[in-house]
Amino acid sequence: MPIEEVIIKLPYFDIVSVKWAPNTNEREAAWQLFVEFSTRITSIKRELGPEGDFGSARLAMNSLYNLMDTSRKILREAGPSIAKKTESLGPITIYVLNQSIRKILDDYHTKLEAFESLREPHIDRVKHEREWPLYENFWHQMVDMQEGIREFTKALEEIAGVKSYSKDN
Repeated sequence: MPIEEVIIKLPYFDIVSVKWAPNTNEREAAWQLFVEFSTRITSIKRELGPEGDFGSARLAMNSLYNLMDTSRKILREAGPSIAKKTESLGPITIYVLNQSIRKILDDYHTKLEAFESLREPHIDRVKHEREWPLYENFWHQMVDMQEGIREFTKALEEIAGVKSYSKDN
């Protein structure tokens, strides 16, 4: 049964409330985006690991880059029917990507690459990365961004008309 109307709120992105009736293409694209967003580092709550850190910034950035690439592909394949209004899946997704993932990649990707190029071959890649002066700043921004991405992932779930598994359900 088609969803008659969704109301999404994304406070992290200053989207107070958006209401519309998603079309079939939006629901299908929302499902694909939901799968991508909910299974990547972007929406998984990060905790400090046994080493007292959050993990590899390089692997996190690779995941973010792949998520941007996959999201663009999903939006392109869904076509313009998901972007007929500002209050539709296409424009909202592009806005969320640009206000979150793109900002982190713009701020940190080339800086991490430059630092990685300084690593001596005998130095462990992960240990070297943890010496990166921006390592903690990167992870603080990531953890902050994840709050907004989790909001967006819940909105995708609603738009797609699906329910994710959660022990809180």
